[in-house]
Amino acid sequence: MAKETRCIVLDGDATDTLRLLSIMAFPEKAQEREQWFELHCADFVQYALKEEEKYAISKNDLHFLINAPPIERMKETAIKNVQKAVIAGDLIALMYLMNQIGFHEPSLNKALHVSKKFAEGRSHPDGKKLNTSKPKIRECLNSYRSVSHIWAALRLMPPSLAAETDLRPEAVVGILNEYRNELLAAAKGVLEFCSTFTPTRSRSTKNLIDKENAWLISEEIEATHFIADPETKQEVEDSLNAALIDYDANEYNSNYL
Repeated sequence: MAKETRCIVLDGDATDTLRLLSIMAFPEKAQEREQWFELHCADFVQYALKEEEKYAISKNDLHFLINAPPIERMKETAIKNVQKAVIAGDLIALMYLMNQIGFHEPSLNKALHVSKKFAEGRSHPDGKKLNTSKPKIRECLNSYRSVSHIWAALRLMPPSLAAETDLRPEAVVGILNEYRNELLAAAKGVLEFCSTFTPTRSRSTKNLIDKENAWLISEEIEATHFIADPETKQEVEDSLNAALIDYDANEYNSNYL
């Protein structure tokens, strides 16, 4: 039996941002995704309603609310998930950037090396060090590969929006509220690249992201692509070369990612 295609379709209402973030933070865990979504919708509604105003809820949604863990625990889980998803997004963003500027032989191993260099000495707001372990980075990509194009698009947005070391869920909500359609258009462009690109010298013939397993973007949204002007292209290339100055391909398993 063919696997059901997963497509992000939003309703055009106030819950769209929460729906999108629930997918980005819980791509493979449907029950936790729905519980997080319903809890945060209810949390939002309780502050929006007037004192005697009523709120209608479906039996299915009520089921998720009743069986959901405490909202604080769900918030903690979402924070941990987002930290891992950002790592996956960074790897894909680096691959996409290398391709867009014509960088010599883009590879996941090079992206991994650059990502590790970036993480060295940096911490999350809670003081926890960014992960530089190869197995952990591998685990992050494998766990969030299906939405890594969305996180990559978020990281490729203007620095003032998404270039912080850590993107907490509440910060992502603010970005999605204002730039949701632009993000999805960019994510669709990243997915177009990832679903057709095979890294140079890779022993695997698999693409970076398999469309059959990815969360797709609605057909109504047209893909956009990052196009670097000559000055930006040179800056990105210089930064990559600086991060890769001590790169040794022999240190990395070509089948690693």
